Parts: sequence; C-alpha cells; structure tokens
Amino acid sequence: MEQEKNNNGVTILLVVLVAVLAVLCVLLATGTISFKSSKENNNQANSSDNTSDQLNENNIVNNNTDDNTDSQETMDTNCNCTSYVSQSSGCGVNDIDFSKLSEISKGDYNYIKGVYNNTYSLNILSDGKVIINFNNYISNISNAKDIILFGDSSETVYILTIDGNIFKYELSNIKNSNFEAIKLNNYNNIKNMTTYMTRKKNAGGCNYLVLIDNDDKYYKLDSVCH
Repeated sequence: MEQEKNNNGVTILLVVLVAVLAVLCVLLATGTISFKSSKENNNQANSSDNTSDQLNENNIVNNNTDDNTDSQETMDTNCNCTSYVSQSSGCGVNDIDFSKLSEISKGDYNYIKGVYNNTYSLNILSDGKVIINFNNYISNISNAKDIILFGDSSETVYILTIDGNIFKYELSNIKNSNFEAIKLNNYNNIKNMTTYMTRKKNAGGCNYLVLIDNDDKYYKLDSVCH
C-alpha cells in the first residue's frame, strides 16, 4: 500500500512538471515571455549608460573648446597684429620658430610683422631688428616683439621689445637720417600693446594706444580723438 502511494506521488509530480513545461512552451511560442527581450533590455541599459558617459565626455570637450575659443577671442581682441600671429601667447614674433619658416622659404629679409603707410615701411625681422624701407635699421632696438603705427596721420611708431620695454619713433626722423628710437622709461614689464577705438552714434570718437603689463594692468599711452 505504501509503495502504491509513492508511485501515485511520483505520478502527480511528473504531471505537474509536464504541465509547467507545457505552459512555458505556450508562453514562449506566443511571445508572452522572451529571454531575448530581457537580454536586449540589459544591453540597452548598458548602452544608455555608455551614451550618458559619452555625453558627459562630450560636454567636457565642448566646455574646453568654448574656453579655448574665448581665450582665442580675447587674445585677438587684445592684439593689434598686422600680419601672421603666433597662436601660443598672443601677438609678437618672439615665439615663432623662424627655422621652421625658413624651411618653407628664405630670402634676403625674413619677417612676419610690419606697419606701412604711403611712404614708409617698418618690419620686424626674424632676428628682432626693425628695418625701415629695407634700407636702414632702428639703431637701438634688436629684440622687437610688436609694432604699431599710430597717430592722427599715422606718423608715430610704437615698438614693444621682448624684455617688456616700449620705444617711440617718429617717421619724420627718417628724412633727417635719425634712426634712433626713444625709450619710454615710464613703462616696463609690458607684455602686450593694442589699439582701442570708441565711437558715438552719428558722431566722432577716439582711438587709443593701450599697454598691458605682466600684472594685467592697462595704461593709456596715446590717443587721438575726432
């Protein structure tokens, strides 16, 4: 009798297992449940996390790009450059590798910055000297960094040297064969110089020559108003 009960129990268990398997088969066949969908959901979740991480990385890159753009715009605003400009530290020729430029081409005079009017040209050569009309040199400058032509009739040249000094040279001196610039001793440790213009609507305005020192202090060196 006891053996018969055991056999009945085994039979019932087998029937239950067969019923469960049959139900699972039906559900799988009808698509009610799917192990594949579950796997895809997990993959999508991982993909979403990766996308989020990627977006965060892109934000960092974009922020850096914006910072670089702002820095570049600030540099361009603060510089008065008449020709090619180094991108590493603003205006000037001291941070240009002329040996690399000379591999492209080399002539009797090699320069990247200069100022010009209808009569005269002044250029900063690769050795830091300033040449006038390719004939004479400003005698007391050998390490020029930047040059600006300024004045109501563009008759005055201001020169910034690598060591932060400012020199002034009047173009009228050329006729008298005077090629020595005047050092402006009130200014030193200057890192940059720029022109700054202000205008009023339907009216005149002023042009300024501004110096910027290594402490980011600004000085008005010269001005012309109309």
